Amino acid sequence: MEQAASYPVQTLTAAYGLFEAGALRPGQAVLVHSAAGGVGLQALQILSKCDAAVLGLVGSDSKAQLLQERFAKYAKQRQTIDSQQHMEVQQPETQHQQQQKQQQQQRPYLEFAARQGDSAAVKQQLSGFLSRAGCSGFDVILDSLGPGQ
Repeated sequence: MEQAASYPVQTLTAAYGLFEAGALRPGQAVLVHSAAGGVGLQALQILSKCDAAVLGLVGSDSKAQLLQERFAKYAKQRQTIDSQQHMEVQQPETQHQQQQKQQQQQRPYLEFAARQGDSAAVKQQLSGFLSRAGCSGFDVILDSLGPGQ
Protein backbone atom coordinates (compact mmCIF):
# COMPACT_ATOMS: atom_id res chain seq x y z
CA MET A 1 0.00 0.00 0.00
CA GLU A 2 2.86 2.39 0.75
CA GLN A 3 4.23 1.95 -2.77
CA ALA A 4 0.83 2.53 -4.32
CA ALA A 5 0.34 5.66 -2.22
CA SER A 6 3.72 7.05 -3.30
CA TYR A 7 2.90 6.86 -7.02
CA PRO A 8 0.75 10.02 -7.24
CA VAL A 9 3.16 11.91 -4.98
CA GLN A 10 6.10 11.03 -7.22
CA THR A 11 4.15 11.93 -10.36
CA LEU A 12 2.97 15.27 -9.00
CA THR A 13 6.45 16.09 -7.71
CA ALA A 14 7.97 15.40 -11.13
CA ALA A 15 5.27 17.40 -12.93
CA TYR A 16 5.61 20.31 -10.51
CA GLY A 17 9.40 20.32 -10.82
CA LEU A 18 9.32 20.24 -14.62
CA PHE A 19 6.41 22.53 -15.46
CA GLU A 20 5.84 24.84 -12.49
CA ALA A 21 9.30 25.29 -10.98
CA GLY A 22 11.27 24.51 -14.16
CA ALA A 23 8.91 26.23 -16.63
CA LEU A 24 9.62 23.51 -19.21
CA ARG A 25 8.85 24.52 -22.79
CA PRO A 26 9.03 22.52 -26.04
CA GLY A 27 12.50 21.98 -27.44
CA GLN A 28 14.38 22.47 -24.18
CA ALA A 29 17.16 20.30 -22.74
CA VAL A 30 16.50 18.60 -19.40
CA LEU A 31 18.88 16.92 -16.97
CA VAL A 32 17.26 14.41 -14.59
CA HIS A 33 19.42 13.39 -11.62
CA SER A 34 18.59 10.06 -10.01
CA ALA A 35 16.60 9.09 -13.08
CA ALA A 36 15.99 5.54 -11.82
CA GLY A 37 14.36 6.73 -8.58
CA GLY A 38 10.64 7.25 -8.09
CA VAL A 39 10.48 10.94 -9.07
CA GLY A 40 13.08 10.44 -11.81
CA LEU A 41 11.12 7.60 -13.42
CA GLN A 42 7.94 9.66 -13.37
CA ALA A 43 9.80 12.63 -14.87
CA LEU A 44 11.14 10.41 -17.67
CA GLN A 45 7.66 9.09 -18.34
CA ILE A 46 6.34 12.65 -18.63
CA LEU A 47 9.31 13.82 -20.70
CA SER A 48 8.97 10.88 -23.10
CA LYS A 49 5.75 12.53 -24.29
CA CYS A 50 7.28 16.01 -24.62
CA ASP A 51 9.45 17.70 -27.19
CA ALA A 52 12.61 17.67 -25.08
CA ALA A 53 16.21 16.49 -25.12
CA VAL A 54 16.65 14.51 -21.90
CA LEU A 55 19.72 13.15 -20.14
CA GLY A 56 18.95 10.85 -17.22
CA LEU A 57 21.86 10.37 -14.83
CA VAL A 58 22.00 7.32 -12.57
CA GLY A 59 24.49 5.81 -10.16
CA SER A 60 25.45 2.65 -12.07
CA ASP A 61 25.79 1.22 -15.55
CA SER A 62 23.15 -1.41 -14.78
CA LYS A 63 20.59 1.30 -13.97
CA ALA A 64 21.47 3.15 -17.18
CA GLN A 65 20.98 -0.08 -19.14
CA LEU A 66 17.63 -0.71 -17.41
CA LEU A 67 16.40 2.78 -18.37
CA GLN A 68 17.70 2.36 -21.92
CA GLU A 69 15.63 -0.82 -22.24
CA ARG A 70 12.55 0.68 -20.59
CA PHE A 71 12.58 3.83 -22.74
CA ALA A 72 14.12 2.31 -25.90
CA LYS A 73 11.12 3.27 -27.99
CA TYR A 74 11.75 6.95 -27.26
CA ALA A 75 15.54 6.90 -27.13
CA LYS A 76 15.90 5.28 -30.54
CA GLN A 77 13.20 7.37 -32.13
CA ARG A 78 15.44 10.42 -32.46
CA GLN A 79 18.32 8.40 -33.93
CA THR A 80 15.98 7.02 -36.61
CA ILE A 81 14.69 10.51 -37.38
CA ASP A 82 18.21 11.93 -37.63
CA SER A 83 19.35 9.18 -40.02
CA GLN A 84 16.24 9.65 -42.19
CA GLN A 85 16.92 13.37 -42.46
CA HIS A 86 20.50 12.78 -43.63
CA MET A 87 19.33 10.37 -46.34
CA GLU A 88 16.71 12.72 -47.78
CA VAL A 89 17.37 14.06 -51.24
CA GLN A 90 17.00 17.81 -51.50
CA GLN A 91 13.67 18.18 -53.29
CA PRO A 92 10.84 20.65 -52.83
CA GLU A 93 8.69 19.50 -49.92
CA THR A 94 4.93 19.21 -50.08
CA GLN A 95 2.85 20.57 -47.22
CA HIS A 96 2.26 17.00 -46.01
CA GLN A 97 6.01 16.30 -45.98
CA GLN A 98 6.66 19.52 -44.06
CA GLN A 99 4.05 18.54 -41.44
CA GLN A 100 5.57 15.06 -41.09
CA LYS A 101 9.05 16.52 -40.67
CA GLN A 102 7.80 18.97 -38.03
CA GLN A 103 6.08 16.17 -36.11
CA GLN A 104 9.23 14.05 -36.25
CA GLN A 105 11.37 16.91 -34.97
CA GLN A 106 9.01 17.35 -32.01
CA ARG A 107 9.70 13.87 -30.69
CA PRO A 108 11.87 13.43 -27.59
CA TYR A 109 15.54 12.57 -27.47
CA LEU A 110 16.38 10.50 -24.39
CA GLU A 111 19.81 9.33 -23.29
CA PHE A 112 20.94 7.66 -20.06
CA ALA A 113 24.34 7.54 -18.38
CA ALA A 114 25.93 6.48 -15.12
CA ARG A 115 27.58 9.36 -13.27
CA GLN A 116 31.35 9.29 -13.56
CA GLY A 117 33.55 9.68 -10.50
CA ASP A 118 35.26 13.04 -10.82
CA SER A 119 33.88 16.41 -11.88
CA ALA A 120 35.92 16.54 -15.11
CA ALA A 121 34.41 13.23 -16.28
CA VAL A 122 30.88 14.40 -15.42
CA LYS A 123 31.48 17.69 -17.26
CA GLN A 124 32.63 15.71 -20.30
CA GLN A 125 29.50 13.52 -20.12
CA LEU A 126 27.23 16.54 -19.96
CA SER A 127 28.94 18.42 -22.79
CA GLY A 128 28.96 15.26 -24.94
CA PHE A 129 25.21 14.85 -24.48
CA LEU A 130 24.56 18.50 -25.30
CA SER A 131 26.62 18.18 -28.46
CA ARG A 132 24.80 15.02 -29.60
CA ALA A 133 21.40 16.56 -28.81
CA GLY A 134 22.28 19.83 -30.55
CA CYS A 135 21.73 21.97 -27.44
CA SER A 136 23.83 24.76 -25.97
CA GLY A 137 23.02 24.01 -22.32
CA PHE A 138 20.45 22.55 -19.95
CA ASP A 139 17.27 24.58 -19.57
CA VAL A 140 15.79 22.52 -16.72
CA ILE A 141 17.56 20.40 -14.10
CA LEU A 142 15.45 18.09 -11.95
CA ASP A 143 17.34 16.87 -8.90
CA SER A 144 15.31 14.74 -6.51
CA LEU A 145 18.30 13.47 -4.54
CA GLY A 146 17.95 15.94 -1.71
CA PRO A 147 20.70 17.68 0.26
CA GLY A 148 23.85 15.74 1.11
CA GLN A 149 23.32 12.85 -1.29
